[in-house]
Amino acid sequence: MKKKISRIFCCIVFVVVILSNNIYSKGVKNDIVNDNSVVYPYYRPMTSGFINFYQEYISPANQATCPMYPTDSRYAKGVFREYNPLVAILKTSDRLIRCGNDLTNYDTVNINGFTRYADPVSYDSSVKTILSSNSKQELSMEDIKDYKDISAKLLYEFAKELEVSQEYERAIIEYKRLLSYYPQSQYRINALKSIFNIFYQQEKYIEAISFGKKIIKENDSSADNLDIKFLIGASYFRIANFTLARNYFKELESGSNLELKYKAYLLDGLSFAQQERWDEAKSKFSKVDSSSKLYSIAQKSMYLADNGKYLKYKNPQLAGVLGVIPGLGYWYSGYKKSAMSAFVLNSLFILSAAKSFENNNDQLGVLLGAFGLSFYAGNIYGSVQTAERTNKKIKRDYLLNFKFNFKY
Repeated sequence: MKKKISRIFCCIVFVVVILSNNIYSKGVKNDIVNDNSVVYPYYRPMTSGFINFYQEYISPANQATCPMYPTDSRYAKGVFREYNPLVAILKTSDRLIRCGNDLTNYDTVNINGFTRYADPVSYDSSVKTILSSNSKQELSMEDIKDYKDISAKLLYEFAKELEVSQEYERAIIEYKRLLSYYPQSQYRINALKSIFNIFYQQEKYIEAISFGKKIIKENDSSADNLDIKFLIGASYFRIANFTLARNYFKELESGSNLELKYKAYLLDGLSFAQQERWDEAKSKFSKVDSSSKLYSIAQKSMYLADNGKYLKYKNPQLAGVLGVIPGLGYWYSGYKKSAMSAFVLNSLFILSAAKSFENNNDQLGVLLGAFGLSFYAGNIYGSVQTAERTNKKIKRDYLLNFKFNFKY
């Protein structure tokens, strides 16, 4: 058993050294550039290799934030560079014990806006300058990347809390701040998706479309993009731009994601129904397979599309002709109270004008006649408009029968 464990341990060490070799080689090249007189001791490949392995593979995954300056791994690099292996091991162990503890015993430094606790390998002149001025110091690219990742993460989490609390406007501001300050952040795509979803929920479909297209452009994962494309198509559907909506639905209809494919068929069919292109609507609904949970909805939609062509609309031209008799055009369209009102008002103006002329009150007769003429013309115009309004209501009420059991 002990031999087996020993072999496993040796294999792990071997793998780590191999992985670290490339990183270590880069470090050696950098040191040679900085100091041609450097002599590399026998232990350097192992110590620097392990530290570089940690910095390259473990630290990014851990995403921990060391409160000390420099970080533990950079401190270890420094002591192995300045001291013999035994002293370096002792100093590294001591640092790991002290890290994050008794911080009031250390001087503070401001590193790119973050407070850190100074514990350098040696207090050379540059460190003393930092401590005395407490100013920003030029950091390595490694430090800058770490701080940016941490700041982006905190900003993203704050924006997400606002979104969960339904403080949507504030959440959008913070997400946009993240996109502006940290354009290369790993949270960028998630921030874009959150903004997209907020705009869609708020029925701000133009804005949602804009951010959805950004996500598709930047995100290489085609699987993740399918849901975004469906909602972009649904956004175009919501603003009645059916042509562009169908462009996105068509792409999903040719894909392998069956759930989105059948949803796309249903919304595509409904877009044709909105335009009263009933045969094309029926054709789309018929493509939903019987194995789908949406099949029964598709069958009902086919029935509705089949009967949609037989909707009984009012004839606006006929309504206008009937309006020659005041109120009759309104009555034809089902507006019975409006019909009575039109008939009474027009009758009163006609009778009043006629009575005024009989009493030789020509001025009043002309005035009442003018008012009566305007109401009479309005009655004919209103009869046509009412018929068209009635037709829209008939269509709208019929389309409400298309009920899908998914959100879009």
